[in-house]
Amino acid sequence: MSNEVHPGPSQAALSILSIPRMSRRCTLRGEARRIINNIVECCEQECERKYLFQPLTQSANRTATYTGASISTVRRIRKFCIENPGKLPETPGKKRPKATGRIQWNEFDRSVVKQTIEDFYLVQKIAPSLRKLRPILKEKIGWTWSVTSLRNTLLSMGFIWKDRQYKRRLLLERSDIAGWRSHFIVQMRHSRAAAKEIFYVDETWIDSNLAVGKCWPKNAAAGVAGWGTSSKRLIVGSVGSRKGFIREAQLNFWANSAKGDYHGQMTSEIFEKWFETMVLPNLPPNAVIVINNAPYHNRQVDKTPTCYHTKMRMLQWLQKRHVPCSESMRKQVLFSLIQEHCPSEKSFVIDEMAKEKGHLVVRLPPHNCNLSAMELAWAKVKRLFRELSVTSDLLNDDLLQLVSETLLLVTADDWEGYCTNMQQLEEDYWRRDAVVEHAIEDIMINTAESDSSDDNKDLCTDDEYNESDSD
Repeated sequence: MSNEVHPGPSQAALSILSIPRMSRRCTLRGEARRIINNIVECCEQECERKYLFQPLTQSANRTATYTGASISTVRRIRKFCIENPGKLPETPGKKRPKATGRIQWNEFDRSVVKQTIEDFYLVQKIAPSLRKLRPILKEKIGWTWSVTSLRNTLLSMGFIWKDRQYKRRLLLERSDIAGWRSHFIVQMRHSRAAAKEIFYVDETWIDSNLAVGKCWPKNAAAGVAGWGTSSKRLIVGSVGSRKGFIREAQLNFWANSAKGDYHGQMTSEIFEKWFETMVLPNLPPNAVIVINNAPYHNRQVDKTPTCYHTKMRMLQWLQKRHVPCSESMRKQVLFSLIQEHCPSEKSFVIDEMAKEKGHLVVRLPPHNCNLSAMELAWAKVKRLFRELSVTSDLLNDDLLQLVSETLLLVTADDWEGYCTNMQQLEEDYWRRDAVVEHAIEDIMINTAESDSSDDNKDLCTDDEYNESDSD
């Protein structure tokens, strides 16, 4: 058949063909306008050259040329329209189930993730990847988010990827976190060997709409509470040891907002006042105080200025330490002097408070709140509170009364079990960290000796996996 250009059909012919037209009020988006412009340019070039770019018999090729789409896309759309007459093709993936809502990440989920990663090294003797972790976590904790979200979550938990030979990357816990955990366990061992009494200090929130969620991996607690939606939220702080809660050191105050967790309501000023006036006076001599690394626990004494502080702040810090300096110096020179004279270790306000009373403050490793017995105590308090709460929205006085009753139900025997559980968990970490360390070294040696390209592809961290977000 000739490729000569034939005159188009008249307006009357178009009406006979009954070609559907868009409504005059329809707004064309950017992609539709690009396709129309591409068709017009092709038609103009065909008119100038006096021949068709594609034969009339090759409708798919002609459509792909005019619209700029691929031939497979054109054929897929045409097939859908033939099989579903009168129905417009939908956007691919429009009805694909998507994860909704904010990722709720609690200590139970963190424990499962860490345990799963360690099992790859200890049991399967292979390095984990995001593609291998995602289906396992989906089965264990219902993970429905993308691979990118999993990668970001692992980074927030203190995991990193280390580059090895042959383009292999190993998923490892940050060395500073592992070292901090080892140092924490050694401190706790020495404290117990010296017969020092260990006290756990922590805060949480309680409202009238608590919902019990997943249970802890250990048998010491039956469940942890989910997010509340009450208009009233009570921030509760307490201290506990093997003998139970210290009733005289109880902290209760109402939050300004019921959204999020208590970290947005607690401040250094509130915590330090409670710590100085209620916690320290009720501790026996030579006690060990275990706390987490919340920002309001870590206000520094005369914090060392950074390069982003004002010049006046730098001068004041240097003059306080009798370091020769002047206002004529540039900030870069002042900051160099600060780096030369800065202390090797940070000094925290609450550490100094405890030291004056003869106590020792020990901080939990980052992302290891499960090493605090208080977490197990809070789990039981919230579970009992949910069981005893009859109405869905308690008055302030009723809420305070119910919280006091639930705290009394956590007995000294419970705390004895929690503290024993923590000691066993510390020993489990100590042994497991050593085994994982040797397992990772063996995998590193094996990967260095292997040059299989198929294995390299299998053990990648999915950075090149273009379809990771479409699973």
